Amino acid sequence: MNAGAYGNNVASIVQSIKAVDLEDGNLHTFSNKEMGYMYRKHSLKGKWIFVEAEFKGTQLESALINAKMGKIINEKSRSQPTIGKTAGCIFKNPKTYKAWELIDAAGCRGLCLGGAQLSEQHCNFLLNYNNATASDLENLGNKVQELVKDKFNIKLEWEIRILGQKILQ
Repeated sequence: MNAGAYGNNVASIVQSIKAVDLEDGNLHTFSNKEMGYMYRKHSLKGKWIFVEAEFKGTQLESALINAKMGKIINEKSRSQPTIGKTAGCIFKNPKTYKAWELIDAAGCRGLCLGGAQLSEQHCNFLLNYNNATASDLENLGNKVQELVKDKFNIKLEWEIRILGQKILQ
């Protein structure tokens, strides 16, 4: 989906992907080029579950790798929750807005429902802070969508995929 930060993303280092076609249940292998993989999108049609990926790495001295990783970890921990149970950002940014700014302006920062909570640190992060059920998490996301829609007339689009009955429809 969107794993990336600081000018890099997963699509730029994936060599191949294995995916199950939900229509026929068969396993397929695609090169990065064959699937048209890029940041936040691919060109595959249909419904797929991605089960494996092969990545290309860069050979560097371990001290350089550790220093680079440490810098990224420090930068991320200043702006978003890095400890705890979260799926990362839950809503895509609309064309001319940042989702977190809309969520914050709609008064949703820190909002709780059951065991689910929007992060105080980065309010586009949904947290399982107290044994949240899948329904708690989904319902809180739906509540945020509703509040943002009511205030700004903008419908936030889920960035994460909710699995279960919906994927088979």
